[in-house]
Amino acid sequence: MGWGYRTERIQAGTYLFLYTLIASLPFLTFLIFIFNNNKTFLFDYYFFLKNFFNRKIWWIFIRIVFIVKIPIFILHIWLPKAHVEAPVSGSIILAGILLKLGRYGFIKIFCTEISKFINNESIIYSIRITGSIIIRLNCIRQKDLKCLVAYSSIAHMNIIILSIVSITWIRIKGRIIIIIAHGLRSSGIFFILNRFYLSTKSRRIIVIKNLLIISSILSFFWIILCCLNISCPPSINFISEIFIIISIYAFNFNSIIIFFFILLFRGFYSILLYTIVNHGNKNLNFNTNIYSLRDELILFFHLFFSFSLILIIFIL
Repeated sequence: MGWGYRTERIQAGTYLFLYTLIASLPFLTFLIFIFNNNKTFLFDYYFFLKNFFNRKIWWIFIRIVFIVKIPIFILHIWLPKAHVEAPVSGSIILAGILLKLGRYGFIKIFCTEISKFINNESIIYSIRITGSIIIRLNCIRQKDLKCLVAYSSIAHMNIIILSIVSITWIRIKGRIIIIIAHGLRSSGIFFILNRFYLSTKSRRIIVIKNLLIISSILSFFWIILCCLNISCPPSINFISEIFIIISIYAFNFNSIIIFFFILLFRGFYSILLYTIVNHGNKNLNFNTNIYSLRDELILFFHLFFSFSLILIIFIL
């Protein structure tokens, strides 16, 4: 809300403030009540059953604070606005850190009490898989690069909930891995999009053209990030999606067909994103050679950890 001159940032900041405030207040009330009675923030399920009436409503309040931060489809409106209007540092922090806390909190809440969660998991599961298809189709029609990546980020993280009903170690590991992989991939793409914006003062697809000739270094980083977006091997994204496919197969075999359509749409707009930016008529105002060592190191370490962390995963 404070950086920049665009008036839309006030609206984006308002959406961010209202969504997080409305979702967090009931959860804050829940924490204060637990602390006043137990003198600790440790969750005690038996204390919850004994002292809380309308427990299903309270479980909704506990989950909604993390569902908004994931964000789940229908409650995702604030995230594209926040990403599009935020500066590059804000987008990197939002995609690389803040959203991951929502996913991690959702997994922790899920592990506190499993049986009741699984009883209504099919509703969230259906919303997730439907929302992933709708959002990926929406990505294909986007004309703003940053908006496209923001919607892609939402669709990518939606598939975590498709494996949330499984509690085996391989599926829990898969969720955590895809959280880390998404943080590396998204923050790198948002950083390179900022280079486009600084050079052309625009994020429109029709403006950013012929990157392959103008800046071969930037084109190299761009194609690797697009490959990470479609989870090409041997990246950490590829391993995480293998775990997710195993989870979906264990929960509902019929969902595999829908999930493959989701992967197909993602591959389509990722390839489209690469070809449109790298080819086409040259924009005379487009000059994006990376001369700064700092920029090269930032992009290099994004790619380095995306490929090197796979060794740590196999060791663990």
